[in-house]
Amino acid sequence: MALLAQEGPLLNIQGTLKTMQGASVPDGLQTITFALFDQAEAGNQLWSETTEVNIVRGLYNHNLGSATPLDPAIFNQQLYLATISNGMELSNRTPMTAAPYVLEILGCKGTVGDVKMSILEPDDFIAENGDCWVLMDGRGINSSDRLAQIKGWQNIPDARGSFIRGYDPTGANDPDRGPNPPVGSFQGDSFGAHTHGIGASDRENVPTRNTSFQDIQSQRLKAVELSIGYKSDWKQFIMLLRRTTTQLPFLTEINKHPFYHTHNMDLGPGSGSETRPKNTSYYTYIRIR
Repeated sequence: MALLAQEGPLLNIQGTLKTMQGASVPDGLQTITFALFDQAEAGNQLWSETTEVNIVRGLYNHNLGSATPLDPAIFNQQLYLATISNGMELSNRTPMTAAPYVLEILGCKGTVGDVKMSILEPDDFIAENGDCWVLMDGRGINSSDRLAQIKGWQNIPDARGSFIRGYDPTGANDPDRGPNPPVGSFQGDSFGAHTHGIGASDRENVPTRNTSFQDIQSQRLKAVELSIGYKSDWKQFIMLLRRTTTQLPFLTEINKHPFYHTHNMDLGPGSGSETRPKNTSYYTYIRIR
């Protein structure tokens, strides 16, 4: 069984055609149906074609796919070839050997591990490039996929919404990852360390009160005198204290001094929810087999 490289994939087969008594059929053209099933018996018919083959001394030679195109996608599983003549399936089905399974990758472009960015929707991309490509969306992959065998991955990276960065094994240009990071590793959002200068004008509107140390001490003494005078009746003391807070400004305005404080910086109505350079978005695909 040989694989022929032509515009459409063809599989060359040779066989014999005999009568029920075991004798070779006469030379000449015979109408035969070839069919591919997913089981050695019964099962699902995945492809078939009916054509005339030339019999010479009971032997025939035929290219599967010459009458009905073969779909490379069906060769991702074990298949069995049935030969049908006059409505009867002849002998046992023949297991397809390794060569036909090359068909599965004939329709695939690129090499395992390649990454492509495209404007095509997934269905359109696969139709153009083959079903050995998948969207990089963090999905799991099978242990039989070649990429899983090479990298030991159980899941592919999720590239949705993230920028692709050139790999730097030294870490010099990618210091947060450091040297020899895993290829395909993800980094979250981050701001580089930096400072913002704030001018003196930012402090001009802070309420202040020029109260000397002596003033504060004098006001504290007044509070003590009040407390002594009403030590037997604290409720009256508190009421009096509330009425006389204007006479004790250190109690009401001490918090207006420009002690430790923070500034909020408003980036304005044009700012968004992330920091990013100018960009355009594409689908990102990776070949896994």
